Amino acid sequence: MARKCTFIASMALVLIAAILLGGAGASAPLRSDPAEPAIPNQDFGDAPEDALAYLSPSVTGLFPTCLTYGSATSVVRHTNFGALFGPSVDFEADGNGGACPNCKPPDQDECFADQDAGLIFPEPFTIDTTPSIVPCPKSNGTPLGNICQFASWGANLDIDVTNNMPSQAIGFVNLLVDWNQDGQWGGSMTCPNGVTVPEHALVDFPVPNGFTGPLSQLFPPNFLIGPNPGHVWARFTITERQVLTGWTGEGEFGDGESEDYLLLISDSDPGIKWSQLPNRSLPGLHAHDYLDATGAP
Repeated sequence: MARKCTFIASMALVLIAAILLGGAGASAPLRSDPAEPAIPNQDFGDAPEDALAYLSPSVTGLFPTCLTYGSATSVVRHTNFGALFGPSVDFEADGNGGACPNCKPPDQDECFADQDAGLIFPEPFTIDTTPSIVPCPKSNGTPLGNICQFASWGANLDIDVTNNMPSQAIGFVNLLVDWNQDGQWGGSMTCPNGVTVPEHALVDFPVPNGFTGPLSQLFPPNFLIGPNPGHVWARFTITERQVLTGWTGEGEFGDGESEDYLLLISDSDPGIKWSQLPNRSLPGLHAHDYLDATGAP
């Protein structure tokens, strides 16, 4: 009750200030107190929080998705005025299409080719109620790429993005991938060739105002895929401000959208026919490794 009274009092102060200022200048969108329930017209993420994220071994997801679980600030949510992935934004009261805190199955909002999702490829997966990992509806389930090799925008992955934010604002795209499959974003892993692979795979990549199209058309930097094969949860986010290196997927934003996908990482190059798979525990350089972080052979 005290929190509600505080919120009402805060809103009254906002109204009084607006009257005193006479409406001068452009107004920013009102944001709810992070401790309060979501205001209408907000977008949330979909990756599992306090729910099954991976099957073998079984891992409970702790991704910042649900307003109704954990800290009220440990969630991603957006109001939206023109920065988005795909053709539209779904507004909801909580993460996973409003299904939080259960998140069973995940991806009840975005999955693939559902008139909302922006991901062009690879074709993602989801976890059904049995539970099993299965391709999303309208998806065959295709891999992002191979372990410890580079993912190239336009070849291995792509996503449709639009920036029509007011005031000619630049948008910033970030990509998080749970390479170590521990159910949360942050940190890094190391490939057998010694190259570090951060889970913050794309950091504050700028999208000019007025742009609409595949992100690859803007030439974002390629990134190294982690050393673990199997499925990984990824979060694509566009925002009106930078989040800086080391972001772990949470925050309240005045514009933009977050879309989460369960992607597949392959263990070997399908173009190579191995008579015996390479033993990555042995020292030395293997045929599928790179010499440096630029991808140069």
